[in-house]
Amino acid sequence: MRWFRNALVAVALIASVPLVGFAQDGPGGPRRGGGDRGFGGPRFGGPVMLLMQESVRKELNLAQEQLDKLTELLDEQREAFEESRELSQEERRAAFEDMRKKTNDMLAQLLSGDQLKRIKQIGWQQQGPQAFSDPEVAQALALTDEQQQKIAEIEEESRAAMRKLFEGGGEGNREGMRAKAEELRKQTGERLLAVLTEPQQESWKSLVGEPFKGEMRRPGFGGGQGFGRPGGRARRNNSDN
Repeated sequence: MRWFRNALVAVALIASVPLVGFAQDGPGGPRRGGGDRGFGGPRFGGPVMLLMQESVRKELNLAQEQLDKLTELLDEQREAFEESRELSQEERRAAFEDMRKKTNDMLAQLLSGDQLKRIKQIGWQQQGPQAFSDPEVAQALALTDEQQQKIAEIEEESRAAMRKLFEGGGEGNREGMRAKAEELRKQTGERLLAVLTEPQQESWKSLVGEPFKGEMRRPGFGGGQGFGRPGGRARRNNSDN
């Protein structure tokens, strides 16, 4: 389908650029994140990546007109990427930052209020407590400067542990490495959740809404397989919330 083909091309192109997203500055200064830190989260990308999931589109009950406009948006992203090839690294960074902002603005216009709210909820559910560094979540939970500083420290410790875990590429034991990485992510989530007070934990549960029960599939760039197609790696929908 044209939708899947264009979506995969756009996401693959954008992901190929060594562009690092920045979260808003906290008490400890600017914090780097591994990818787009806008709503939608890093585990499955931003809102466009989530909308590539058939289960998410079904949950939002997107109309064909909306799907057509989303396809146009992806075409524009691909064209912008092609045009950026002649730019310097700094110019390319600025171009992709502008692209992300325009994408979020367009999605905010394209989706209804309820659809926009739900896709944010699904994204936060996918992130789990790692979403606490999202400025919108931090504001909704009324996190203190001290809490935000602690969250930044935990996340930095987690990133360092993850880098150490994957040093050498985990040759010969990928399943074991994957299991250790998942356990580290789980432990990090528990530590982050413990930073919240009990009322804040209740606010977090309310913020993420009803659990998303649809299936999520990881990218399947090989063999022309994409999200929602046979061959993509399925995973359970959410946890850590």
